[in-house]
Amino acid sequence: AGWAWVVLAGALLTLAAAGTAVDVAAQRYPPGGGKPPSPSGAEAHTRPLCAASCAPSAPLAPTAVEPLRAPPPPGGENGGGGASLLPADDAEGGADLSNSSSRSSSPAQRMGACNIGPRGSGAFDFRDDSAPSARPPARQGSGGAASGGRRGEEPLGVALLRCFSLVRNWRSLGSLRADGTMGCLDGMRCFSMAWVIFGHTIVYAMGAGGLQFDAELLPPGWADKLPPSTLASFSLPPEGGRLATVSYQLVPAAFFAVDTFFWLSGLLTTHALLPSVRKAASAGKAWWSAYPMYALGRWMRLSPLVGVLLLTTVGLLPALGDGPMWSLGGAEGDACRAGGWWLNLLYVQNLFALAAPDSALWRCEGHLWYLANDMQFFLAAPLFAYPLVTRPAAGWALLATALTASTAANAVIAAVNGYAASPLFDQTYFTNVYIQPWTRAQPFLVGAAFAAFWDRLQGGAAPFARRHSPASAASHARRTDPAWLVWGLAAGAAAVMLALSFGTLGLYSALPSPWSEAQNVSYIALSRLGWPVGLSAVAYLCFSGQAPLVNGLLSWWPLQVFGKLTFAAYIVHPVVMYGVNYSTTAPIEFSDIWFAKSFTSFLAWASLLALLLWLLAEKPAANLLALALGRLGLKG
Repeated sequence: AGWAWVVLAGALLTLAAAGTAVDVAAQRYPPGGGKPPSPSGAEAHTRPLCAASCAPSAPLAPTAVEPLRAPPPPGGENGGGGASLLPADDAEGGADLSNSSSRSSSPAQRMGACNIGPRGSGAFDFRDDSAPSARPPARQGSGGAASGGRRGEEPLGVALLRCFSLVRNWRSLGSLRADGTMGCLDGMRCFSMAWVIFGHTIVYAMGAGGLQFDAELLPPGWADKLPPSTLASFSLPPEGGRLATVSYQLVPAAFFAVDTFFWLSGLLTTHALLPSVRKAASAGKAWWSAYPMYALGRWMRLSPLVGVLLLTTVGLLPALGDGPMWSLGGAEGDACRAGGWWLNLLYVQNLFALAAPDSALWRCEGHLWYLANDMQFFLAAPLFAYPLVTRPAAGWALLATALTASTAANAVIAAVNGYAASPLFDQTYFTNVYIQPWTRAQPFLVGAAFAAFWDRLQGGAAPFARRHSPASAASHARRTDPAWLVWGLAAGAAAVMLALSFGTLGLYSALPSPWSEAQNVSYIALSRLGWPVGLSAVAYLCFSGQAPLVNGLLSWWPLQVFGKLTFAAYIVHPVVMYGVNYSTTAPIEFSDIWFAKSFTSFLAWASLLALLLWLLAEKPAANLLALALGRLGLKG
């Protein structure tokens, strides 16, 4: 496995260098000796819309499918195509919301070709050379007939190498969308990713922290059953650890960051599916005929980074450190080497954990339980989207039934087993409730319902951004609701989300928790329902232009760029934490200063590694998938 990792890293670096060289040469010396035209006029000032996301999805998340393209503008390369469900540009979970009059035409371009303009509008010039106005013309006979410079018609070898071009991928990273109606989702994704790292900073250090670490963190009562000789080896804070304070409720509240990613995935997946199903239905085609490619495309978008992570854990991580603490952090790597890796590549580790909770195999890359749930939700999403289009009343009834069933499942399982409302207190709660799809589906279903509501609000015939120019899309979405409704939604969302985040002070005030059974069951059943409802209220106000300050913060352009890295950051951040925490020569001593320094350094290192992974692996994989779909004729 170690040599496999070395070979993979060498191959990616070699392909990146070769692809960059080919890409630069193609721009300097275009086929036929011509000179690529410069952007001018309206094209120079458009910002074609890239994918809105994560998905994990988170958590960082991870994703939807690309909706069918609207008929191209006059003079475009194709007429209206048949129905097809293509993967979204970004693995984090985003639907392609671009305007049909300004987007690239081929799948390869849709996966990686966007502009930011006008030229010189930022510190860096992120204009993509693959923009329609800047592409060199194709040569006759070089992979197909000339077609106005379509990327899919260049020689296959050149097209393959350019998928790895650092120049192309860097420009795609910095490209911004023209229509910012849904821009607030970028901020939600980025802050949620930071929140995940915030919570994991403590969780992934507990094994290397020792008893004094636990004493500084856990509520009073946790050490009551320890023998006197053990109690004498550390000191207990008289009022308990930090989790018994108000400010540290933000640590266990980080569980809601995962629910945010599930909500984003439901929203963006459904937003992308509705017009695709609608177009398929209008063309008389069965939606399920494209389902195999829908599922396969999703798997191919997520799995490259999962594979890199598995090779890193099995082959590289053991060689990165040593010392007295190093062996304590090897449980996940041991589970992967024992054969647990296949559970991650099939996205079933959460189900395996329920079937065989005593097995160590499902602990391989334990944080990827999120991807398993998200994949399972993604596969089920068309079952809701299809009736929402063909029989809306039945579709809404199905959504309501599924949401009610998920809420009831949480309540029944929690009541029967007597769970406290935190996976920190009970490992069986983690395997039976926290990571299972039927108990985690609430945010995804609420996101799907909000997408259907917004689609209907915008007319329902197609996403508003496709029926309007980028300049008019945002104004079309803008609404003016009564002041009492706007302030009521804002106050209600704030009250619910703050209560869910800080209302657990009593839960963590002592161990065992003083909460009653009714309190625990209610919180387990309703908290993951209330959180996405609050998110939907915030999103509605931002989408409709009625919360300009909040929307301005969440839509800030650097968050749009970083949002593309959140999937890779989610994948890689535990590797950074293990490498740092278990390389120490003595147990970690917890303090507020240690927490602050560790969180900021982990966030910085995860972001840097995510950038490298995005440029060298994630984006090239997306480009290759788009190229393959284009060559096979599987494009809208």
